[in-house]
Amino acid sequence: MIKCTICCSDLKTTIDDEVYHCIQCDHYQYFGNNKLEIFDHPKLSKSLESLRKKQSKKIVNKFKILYPPLDNLTAIEVGAGKGYLIKELKKIITKCYALDIDITYKNELEDYGIKFKQGNLDDKNNFNNIDVVLGSHVFEHLIDPNKFLSDIGLYKIKFLILFIPNSRGFIFSFGKLLNTLKISLLWERLFQKNSNSPHYHYFSEKSLKKIAEKNNFRVIASLNLNMVNYTPNFKRISTTESLIISIASSVVLSFLEILNKVFRVSDSKVYYLKKINE
Repeated sequence: MIKCTICCSDLKTTIDDEVYHCIQCDHYQYFGNNKLEIFDHPKLSKSLESLRKKQSKKIVNKFKILYPPLDNLTAIEVGAGKGYLIKELKKIITKCYALDIDITYKNELEDYGIKFKQGNLDDKNNFNNIDVVLGSHVFEHLIDPNKFLSDIGLYKIKFLILFIPNSRGFIFSFGKLLNTLKISLLWERLFQKNSNSPHYHYFSEKSLKKIAEKNNFRVIASLNLNMVNYTPNFKRISTTESLIISIASSVVLSFLEILNKVFRVSDSKVYYLKKINE
């Protein structure tokens, strides 16, 4: 029997033989094989630019409320990509770093006054003298998220901000429903099965809190954010899908996002974690 990475309970099978569900902590885990296809990340990033900037501003504004004396902290965004979060935080924190194995946006980030570190999460030296770790859509890509939390727990990290997909929103629920009807496109896209970097995990609030506490962090706040715009974003979907699918998907996803707002749930959620005893 396969065990849950989060709580070690027995995982249950779903209609998708690559995805398992933990009833105890409401966690979904993907055990499929990586595909060779790589998304056009610069094109995808450009299509999300407006949304990501708005999200980053909201994330940082809430952090300013939670912990007002930010100016003396040092922050790093892991898997930074274009660095929307760290750019926003740079407005109030002097010492900021971006960590990524891909150097596509290195010059852009350095022009912004953010020091770039090329590498991955396994290089522990990247977290020396860091107070705040930011991760925007990174945590769900880790096969073993426990290792990451355990590793950074060895350093004097005060805060961890995780922006991750959430399994309690209408988009995830609709994808799950379609998959039971043998229409798997949205479900597979939610787990990014056609990518070389799939979503290995879909967290719920229960499973995120459990893995945080397991690794000496506690959730001090959370924030619901859009996964997609309220108005259809054809450019975003068209980076990975055909034109017809892009048009239909964009309209449906925007409608589901409106339902999320009405019922105060979300498919994307930010968790603010504080190191216990800090």
